[in-house]
Amino acid sequence: MWIFKSGTLIFVEGDRKDEWWQALDWQAREFLKVMRFGEMKSMGGCVIPTEYTDKFKQGEFEYRFKLEEGYGPCYLENLSTGKSREIKYYHLGNEQDMNNGKIFRKSEIRYNR
Repeated sequence: MWIFKSGTLIFVEGDRKDEWWQALDWQAREFLKVMRFGEMKSMGGCVIPTEYTDKFKQGEFEYRFKLEEGYGPCYLENLSTGKSREIKYYHLGNEQDMNNGKIFRKSEIRYNR
């Protein structure tokens, strides 16, 4: 049985059709930073244009995120290889988790036998 704690489940598109990986810690950290959940960035009621984040390095590769319409779809672009992977995310938690910010962190996933 898989156990998911309150937070945000983050998945990165894999190499095969219909394949999704759990985000690595660095991918989740950077994703949550650029999404700015809880900041109400679209409260103006207008469509937010495509946004490209600042470039950042991880290991020997350079990356950036591409955010369409503010919150998605979202892509992690490897600028060193030209590969782009879609990011999917799902918030888990209740209203109390939302109010105290617990939902805007990476969810912990573990297997319980």
